Amino acid sequence: MTPLHPVAASFRVLAADATPVFREGLRTVVQRTIGLEWAGGTDHPDVIRDGVRTTRPHVVVLDSAIDPRSTLTQELVATNPRLIVAVLFRERDRTPASVRVAQAAGARCLLSRDTDASLMTEAILQTHPAHRYIDPRLVLAFNATPRRRSAGSEHEVLTPRQRQVLALVAEGLSDPDIAQSLDVSVATVRTHARELRHRLGARDRAHAVALAYRTGFLPPRPAPHTTTS
Repeated sequence: MTPLHPVAASFRVLAADATPVFREGLRTVVQRTIGLEWAGGTDHPDVIRDGVRTTRPHVVVLDSAIDPRSTLTQELVATNPRLIVAVLFRERDRTPASVRVAQAAGARCLLSRDTDASLMTEAILQTHPAHRYIDPRLVLAFNATPRRRSAGSEHEVLTPRQRQVLALVAEGLSDPDIAQSLDVSVATVRTHARELRHRLGARDRAHAVALAYRTGFLPPRPAPHTTTS
């Protein structure tokens, strides 16, 4: 691993990936991205542990093949609560169980490993200790298997109420109109809207609606009705 000198106002990125070519590609992308700084790369968990202590990164990117049970993620977050762990899921690991375990372990950024480089760096830049990013394709995996929801569970992507709010936002209703429709306060509507944006990794409401249509949270829009004369 070859650490670089810190750069002000940059996120230092440390990465662990089992494939040397992928690590090199990730290094190139990070170094070309304003706001990110490459802190080093490896294929060994122990080097990541040492690197976290010596380079003090803001973000650790982990290949799901290196941390299949999210034990390293849990360890890193437990000792560095403000550390952002971004997990890159290989296709074989994109299962509801793997996604849930990674999120429960403290991963804040969950991405498919074949995500476009520009989207990957954008997701990393959007993520911070109070905001998570979930790749829309992983959202589908997250919800692929029905499961009983316990009250207050952190591991559901969207609660039934958040889905209701999202559907009404998509219809163009204002917060007061949504509150009246659901018989809740406007403040409650805004809380649900803010949380669903965070859970979907959306920048704003319009982005949340777009993601919802793309991932199947909302049914496809009906085709425009056309008439023939």
